Amino acid sequence: MKKLLIFSLLALLACAKKESPSRYVTIDGFAEGTTYHIVYRDSVERDLQPDITDFFERFENSLSIYNPASLISQINEGEDVELDDWFLECFNISTQINGATHGLFEPTLRPLIAAYGFGGKGAARVVTQEQIDSALALVGLAKVRIEHRRIVRDDERIELDFNAIAKGYSVDLLGELLEEKGIRDYLVEVGGEIVCRGKNANGGDWTVSIDSPKEGNYSPGADTQAIISFTNKGLATSGNYRKFAVDDAGNKVVHTIDPRTGKSAQSNLLSATIIAPTCAIADGYATACMVAGLEGAKQMIESDATLEALFIYAEGELMKVYATQGMMPMIRQTK
Repeated sequence: MKKLLIFSLLALLACAKKESPSRYVTIDGFAEGTTYHIVYRDSVERDLQPDITDFFERFENSLSIYNPASLISQINEGEDVELDDWFLECFNISTQINGATHGLFEPTLRPLIAAYGFGGKGAARVVTQEQIDSALALVGLAKVRIEHRRIVRDDERIELDFNAIAKGYSVDLLGELLEEKGIRDYLVEVGGEIVCRGKNANGGDWTVSIDSPKEGNYSPGADTQAIISFTNKGLATSGNYRKFAVDDAGNKVVHTIDPRTGKSAQSNLLSATIIAPTCAIADGYATACMVAGLEGAKQMIESDATLEALFIYAEGELMKVYATQGMMPMIRQTK
């Protein structure tokens, strides 16, 4: 599932200009089908744009399902290819989250995604129970394993799709790239997924805004629901209000699919923002929370001391916010 993620950076990032006295460098661009924004403190103000561009090219050649020549595309086409380190780590992280969420995070949903017509240019399709059952037979990470750096599947028709974690994982890797160059204060954001370390240009924690999950709110930062300050963590948000389709019967179908039923996972949970040790972990759990629904998501996050969450949910005509105990001190403002 490809998520269109749902929060934006605040105006404080305007303080991080290339010529600022505090020597914070800003780099913006487009990759992975979305925008990216990187801010870092460097005493000599190195321009790392070439390194970042090279990184994204290599990353998409490994894990992008939209690149027909990528490693993951070759695997999904049934080719016997050796896995690279990024694929191996992404698979291992996915396996851990899949187990911890009891399968609610599931990177083998491509047959169902194709059945619904998600990812195409047309409308979503009405899917019969027979089609769902047929696709579900090809779903389940337990049916996939790695042997000698190669993928082995119980059924060769099983396909992998790391879209629900790939952006978060790329954010973590970009953070590692900066740290390898001696950079300790930075924020990396790709399509709304964030990792930050150290301090911002004002000497404080990094601050981001969470967009209000209203249908029609397609401009990040235009209508915010909450403001959060944090550092030394990863953050990801998942939601369905910008990511849905209307099927050929006129029904709204959200892009989050419940792996247990094969059906569109609709609930009163409108968006889930997760803070975790890494952005990849936050990304995976944000997706799982949208599948679980509000009460299931609360139980999932509160059972793991390394995770914090802010959930925006509907109660009748009202929009409400629920935050875990550890998240509360990070919240600077809510509606």
